[in-house]
Amino acid sequence: MEIAEILDFKFLGNTVLSYLYFLMFITIGSLIVIPLSSYLLKFLFKFFGKVSNQKNSEKFNSLLKKPLKYLLFLVVLYFSSMALDLSQFMSNNEGSLGIVDIISKTFNLLLLIIIFWIINRVIEFVGFKLKNRALETESKVDDQVIPFAVDMAKVITILLGIVMILGNVFNVNIAA
Repeated sequence: MEIAEILDFKFLGNTVLSYLYFLMFITIGSLIVIPLSSYLLKFLFKFFGKVSNQKNSEKFNSLLKKPLKYLLFLVVLYFSSMALDLSQFMSNNEGSLGIVDIISKTFNLLLLIIIFWIINRVIEFVGFKLKNRALETESKVDDQVIPFAVDMAKVITILLGIVMILGNVFNVNIAA
């Protein structure tokens, strides 16, 4: 058996070469995720951090490093999956779900969870910065209002996330 025959061998509707491309894209993407996430963290810190000090930078990195890596890996996985042809797994019946539909719903669910996780962490960082500023003032009112406002923003974000996730899972269209 020649290498060309092995690479053209079809398994689950895809050639071995397609699976190798998929694995190559995931491997290269995984290697790119770490430096790209570091660059994005620095860029986002400049956007949200304004004043650069070590304490703020460490807090920002500790809050956003993990969800940002998950987001980037999810994007890599999405683009890597384009190397595979999943048309044979598409649902043929009008009311039934196929494997592609389930994978798509799962991807959208994970994407929404990670995006709202990142938004929640950004709110937490902004609250951290505001608390530090409030400690510098003489008034104690802002020391009490800022944690309440941060918690309220988190609750609103979580509720909005839950509504969007439920809308995605149950395919609810609210448009009238």
